[in-house]
Amino acid sequence: MSNENTYIQIHRFLKGEMDKDEQLAFEKEMGENEILKNDTLMENRLLNGLNLAADKELKNDIGEVHQNLKTQGFFKDGTSDAKIININRRNNFKRIIAIAASIIIIAAAWWAINQQDGQHAAIDSEELFANNYKPENQELKNIIGNVGFIDEDDSKEYKLKEALQQYENGEFTSSLKSLTALNEEFPNDSEIELYLALSHIETNNHQAAIDLFRPLSIADFDLQEDAKWYLGLLLIKEMEDMEETKDLFFSLSQDNSSKYNERASNILQELQVKK
Repeated sequence: MSNENTYIQIHRFLKGEMDKDEQLAFEKEMGENEILKNDTLMENRLLNGLNLAADKELKNDIGEVHQNLKTQGFFKDGTSDAKIININRRNNFKRIIAIAASIIIIAAAWWAINQQDGQHAAIDSEELFANNYKPENQELKNIIGNVGFIDEDDSKEYKLKEALQQYENGEFTSSLKSLTALNEEFPNDSEIELYLALSHIETNNHQAAIDLFRPLSIADFDLQEDAKWYLGLLLIKEMEDMEETKDLFFSLSQDNSSKYNERASNILQELQVKK
């Protein structure tokens, strides 16, 4: 075989493109030709490394690198057409270096792709959060309405209404301060804790909000579904426990009476998360 033909036949053998007779003849020649055997083994390792990348564009990039290695002298060119010639141990050593270089490039490119995927995931999570989060106002109006006209002597209700009106007016730093004081004075009040958590979101204290929402999402009170909804959105934004996120939105999507039913289903689809 010519050197170029040898390279072609190695690839046909490795890809299973030979018929039975060709395969037997090639295997017999490998048994008699140590150089051919070594070249075939090396080429197989290189191809396996390429397959690990599992990305067509990446493979094309590595193919370009492979070609560049040829032109840089890793592979000897007998004519204007690049031909891989292995006639002695030095050329075999060059081949090994080329394979090693390709594998390093594969690893670096694969790492870069994963980094890009991670960045895209982060960008998508931000967008998903932004599209579905808004300060809670409707339930807030109901709560303030239920408080009604109250006497200033009724310390808890008066302070709560004042704090919620701060929240409704977008004065989130003030509502955070007021609700924090209320929570210390009246601990374990679910409504206070929920709006304290929402104030934390608006002041970018996301972990503090998550820590408050988690127990509220399983508490028995009227705003439990709100706690689930906002906790789920925060977990998406912060790229935290996706199993917990899945369970929260799945629970809301299965509750036909929930105001979040349809939106939770849509988020599950966007996340491509299946229960």
